[in-house]
Amino acid sequence: MKRIENRAVLKVMKDSPGFAAAAMRRSPSKSNENQSFLQSAANCGFTLTELLVVIVIIGVLAALLLPALNRAKASAKSAVCKGNFQQIGIALNLYLGDFEKYPLYYYHATPDALVVLWKDFLLPNCGGASNVFICPMTRGADPLVVYEYNWRGSRGNRLDLGLGGSYSSPSLRSLDDLDTPLSESRVLAPSEMIAVFHAFSWGWDIDAHLGFGYPGATWLGGKSFHQGGDLGVFCDSHVESSKSELIPRANEIRFNDGTPSVWTFKPDEARVRRLNNDNQPHQETWLY
Repeated sequence: MKRIENRAVLKVMKDSPGFAAAAMRRSPSKSNENQSFLQSAANCGFTLTELLVVIVIIGVLAALLLPALNRAKASAKSAVCKGNFQQIGIALNLYLGDFEKYPLYYYHATPDALVVLWKDFLLPNCGGASNVFICPMTRGADPLVVYEYNWRGSRGNRLDLGLGGSYSSPSLRSLDDLDTPLSESRVLAPSEMIAVFHAFSWGWDIDAHLGFGYPGATWLGGKSFHQGGDLGVFCDSHVESSKSELIPRANEIRFNDGTPSVWTFKPDEARVRRLNNDNQPHQETWLY
């Protein structure tokens, strides 16, 4: 009964002129509010100028951050490389503890046998991890920078100044004094003799020992391969870094724009001593 009465009241109110007028007065107000809300929502977007400003700011921040990220990445790779040299130094000393001789640089037992390199002798003491002998900076790089064994000292025709001992090709197998490893006692100053270090290489030809000098050797570009300097491990297993830029230069050839193309290390007694097992410079072996 109450519902019927309420419906009747509502019908009377709707039919009255006052109710209709009041409804008409409220409708425009609601419509205006909706339009105002839509307009304010549309005005919240970026203008073209504001968008360009944001893009420029992002570009500036990227330009500031990318060099720092590249330096951090290079520093991390250098740390990995230093760790590699430390492992090689430990492996070398373990090998010396077992055999009291330094590994041969190269061994070829018969014409049909596989070539055994110095790193193959040390590999078991590195847990079989061959990546220890690869610099993380060289992957995809050209020219190739490798970890080189100091097998021939200050070069020349004397092979007995380095660590590699005497070795032969199968055609020279008749010579009695070949394939003879260097005795540990032959290295007079282990803490002053380089065992393994960065070298610039074209295939089998090692042109330059980076960072630590090499009499008359050439190096493209003239800069250290690593940001903090090129690395080397010594016979007592300690690791040092040295910058190629600090080594005196003999001759230098430049490109047309003036940038260094090829330059040679100037012979330096203090550096060359560290290449030879008797800790002497042996100037008779220098190329220039």
